[in-house]
Amino acid sequence: MTELYLSPGPVPLPFAGNLLSLYIHEPGYEAFRLWTKKYGRFFTFWMANRPAVVVTDYQLMKETLVKDGAAYTGRLEMPLSRWVRGGDYGIVETTGDLWQQQRRFVLHVFRDFGMGKNLMEERVLAEVSDFLEKCNKRVDEELDLRNYFDISVGSIINSILFGFRFDEFFVLL
Repeated sequence: MTELYLSPGPVPLPFAGNLLSLYIHEPGYEAFRLWTKKYGRFFTFWMANRPAVVVTDYQLMKETLVKDGAAYTGRLEMPLSRWVRGGDYGIVETTGDLWQQQRRFVLHVFRDFGMGKNLMEERVLAEVSDFLEKCNKRVDEELDLRNYFDISVGSIINSILFGFRFDEFFVLL
C-alpha cells in the first residue's frame, strides 16, 4: 500500500469524508473559511474517499495553476456520475486530449458566433438592460427572477443563433 503525503486538513469520516461538515456549517462555504483559519492557505478536503487539495490564497493559486498548470490538469473521476450518464461526455466531464479537442472546437464555434467580440458584449448588455427595465416596472411586486433569467439567457442564445430575441407574446403562452 502506498502512503499519501497530503497537506493537513480536517479529519475525514469513513465513506463521507468531510462532506457532512458542509451541512453543519451553513452555508457550506463557511466550513472552508474555518478550515482556512485553522490549516492555512492550503489544506486537504475529503470528498467521500477522495482527497482534494484546497488552495485559498489568490497568489498561491495563481502561482500554482498559471506557472505550473500542466502539472494540475485533469479532473476528479466520479465513477457514479460516469455510470449515470453512460460515460464521460461534454466539456465539463471529459479530461485529457478529448477535453482539449472539445474545448478548441467550442471556442472556435463561439468565436464564429461573436464570443470575444463586441457583438457578443452588445447583445448581453442589451439583454441586461431589458432585464432591468422589466424588473423596474414591477418594483412593487414579488418577482420570480428565475423566469426572467431563463428568458434573458434564452434570448441571448436565440439572438446569436437565429438573429432575434424571444417575443414577449410567445413567452407568455
